Amino acid sequence: MIKVRPKIVLNLIESFFYEKSLELLHRNTIDTNRLKLSNPLLIIKELVSVCSDLSKNKLKNHDYATSVIKETLKLTKDNHHLKSTVISIDYFNALIEKSNKNDYLKIVHAGNLILNDNKDYINTLFEEIHKVIVAKRTDLVLDYNDMKKFSRLIEYLYVELCSIGYSKFYLYRFLTAIFSGVDALDFDARYSIMKSLKDRSLEKFEVIFGLDSTKFHKTKVKLLTNDLKILNKSEKTRISVITKSKIDPFFTENDEHLLLSINVKTKDYYQALNLSRSKLLNILDVLYLGHSDKNLSLIKDCFIVGANQPDKASSLPTMYQIDGYYKSNNKVYKVLIEKFKKINNSNVNEETKNKINSGIRYLRMGGESSEIINKYINYWIGLEYIFSTYEADSYTIGRLKEYFKRAHALIYIKRNINDFHKDIKTLNEHHLIPDYNDDLEYLKIENNYNLLIASSASPLLRFRAEYFKNLLMDIEKVRAALENHQKNLEWNLTRIYRIRNEIVHNAAIKEDIAVLTSHLRYYLTFIINGLIDFIINNPKDVNNDDQITIDDYFIFQDLTLSSLEKKGVELNDLITIKNPLEVII
Repeated sequence: MIKVRPKIVLNLIESFFYEKSLELLHRNTIDTNRLKLSNPLLIIKELVSVCSDLSKNKLKNHDYATSVIKETLKLTKDNHHLKSTVISIDYFNALIEKSNKNDYLKIVHAGNLILNDNKDYINTLFEEIHKVIVAKRTDLVLDYNDMKKFSRLIEYLYVELCSIGYSKFYLYRFLTAIFSGVDALDFDARYSIMKSLKDRSLEKFEVIFGLDSTKFHKTKVKLLTNDLKILNKSEKTRISVITKSKIDPFFTENDEHLLLSINVKTKDYYQALNLSRSKLLNILDVLYLGHSDKNLSLIKDCFIVGANQPDKASSLPTMYQIDGYYKSNNKVYKVLIEKFKKINNSNVNEETKNKINSGIRYLRMGGESSEIINKYINYWIGLEYIFSTYEADSYTIGRLKEYFKRAHALIYIKRNINDFHKDIKTLNEHHLIPDYNDDLEYLKIENNYNLLIASSASPLLRFRAEYFKNLLMDIEKVRAALENHQKNLEWNLTRIYRIRNEIVHNAAIKEDIAVLTSHLRYYLTFIINGLIDFIINNPKDVNNDDQITIDDYFIFQDLTLSSLEKKGVELNDLITIKNPLEVII
């Protein structure tokens, strides 16, 4: 949760909109509360694509369609804000729910009709959000169920903005500038500025990259392409003039390198980097064929110049920046070193140790890769190998989906409530709760949630307090939350596996996988640390083979969750469970 500092006084519903928007868009927000991949329109678009590829035999696994169908039914069940002039959404849902492989083309055609009816979906979402804000402007209390729907509506809007070409990072900066940096405008005027994003034309950007020339002489490389040019002295002077010398330090720092310029048209600075990097990598692929003896690597930063406001040009890291916050310091390193010493002295079989080491190796290789596809594949290899088995009757991907969702479900609510605990302190609201403490015992008491709901200055924190209070008071809501989380994980892992196969088997070049790559990094980090903590803190020889193995960990996590489910999972049970990532995240 982000501490907001708007330029104007906002009422409750306006504050909720602003706080929720920033939370969705910030790259360090926990993934539960961060912007998701799809909205109702985009999930139908994905379903049409998958069914089309299955009908053409480009894809072979019918589980891909089944998974997306289930997700589509969830997102289009109600409050989807989709229009349908030819076929109803109810008919479409009935069609896909009872479909088989012979219905793929029918789904494609029906889905296309819905997509065509909703070409102005983004305008619909802007209008629906504004209607809610206007209707609730005088409300002194925001109804929890209304805010659940409103929160989802806000998320659909930003998913749609990203789908038409904006980056989350830009939207975060843009929104912050509107509400914190503009004087003498009321909320509606600021919202109108936001709404103008839907009609913005593509802007021309010039992106300056550099090839690291420390490993070859820059005069030895000639570029035979019109899409890219080497910057000479006069070109550098031109760019220096239009940026009012803002680029000069970049030129000075990288004078020894081969500097290249590439032009693209897109919506914002950050998407300009993504698009130009993709085009550049295609050029470098060919260049490598003629210069395979040279190490053609990019320097760590690039410089982006927009045609509309060249004086606001700036540098950005060349590597992909994926979502997620992970601690990185010597304290974390020392803790991990001590853990590995204990593993080496424990009764753990060699295969399990090898899988841990391989998982860490591929986690590092993914982190160090400059190209998003390499990150994705490295993280996937590490994750898949950990769940692999030599038993003929076992299916690795099935094991992965089943055991991973069970292991993560155990710590899911604890992770989220710990994040809520940190948010209370971040927003300086901890003084409202006399027994606020890092042991989280205060979160087992109903009245502490009531204090936040009644007195917090943040409507989003009040909303979240009511969510966890509902979990505390109703074990059925805990069960539903865990069940929903496991479904979401299974669907997402199926999607990740499908794209992995497209990359590996069809040599597909995927550039729009940054969000899924961040998920993979998190999944791999979690399962490595979960396994390590099990071996050190709670080793159980579940299969009674006189050694601790990776299967002991999987089976133990599954049985632990099953036992809690049998008696009825209470929030207090889950608060006491240790999250193995607490030292890292």
